[in-house]
Amino acid sequence: MGRYEKSGRFAVSGAVAGAGAALAFTLIHGLLISDISFMLVMMLPAGAACGALVAWSYAFVAKRPSAGGWLFYNLLYLGMFFTMTAVTFLMFEPETTMAAVMVDNSIYWGLIGKAMPMTAVLTVASAVVMILIYGRSLQNLAVLLLTCGVLMLILGHNISAMGLVAIPRSGHYLVGEMLGLILAINAVYVLVFALLEWKRLVREGLAGAWGNFLNGREA
Repeated sequence: MGRYEKSGRFAVSGAVAGAGAALAFTLIHGLLISDISFMLVMMLPAGAACGALVAWSYAFVAKRPSAGGWLFYNLLYLGMFFTMTAVTFLMFEPETTMAAVMVDNSIYWGLIGKAMPMTAVLTVASAVVMILIYGRSLQNLAVLLLTCGVLMLILGHNISAMGLVAIPRSGHYLVGEMLGLILAINAVYVLVFALLEWKRLVREGLAGAWGNFLNGREA
């Protein structure tokens, strides 16, 4: 199966897994924080789009997709979001309060705009790190920049401006909840996709390992 055919198949499974992760996020958020089921009409398409993009890009840049490689690829994106969390608190000084944001959510959108240069730099930096891992080519760079950029815009924008909001000690748990939710939805996404594509991931992973073994013997 060629790269483009494989990436198309992965995109479909990724869309299903992404929609499942969005549903899981809604359920967990409802249990732990507040009911956001009314947002499903927006979250399901967004989850499917992000899920399709990540799976498509993995099939495109990975020479031999495998279960371990799939997990590692997703951990790189988790690292991107966790790095953004650390950077936003290190770079910015609070300009408003959590109470003010709760009263007028439009304030936060203004802060997201202020954080956009940092978001852009982290997006490019993340793509550069990943291209060093998956191969230096213009195609890979374009694919990884697109994937990092879309994930940052759809999923990362809520994180980017957190450093501009004064969070009282009693509200620190909110940061932990946000990071926990990111971990939870990523775990659901990785698992559902792996179940859908398990045979292919295992088969190609074994083929890649066998090829490396043969190459090592020849060397």
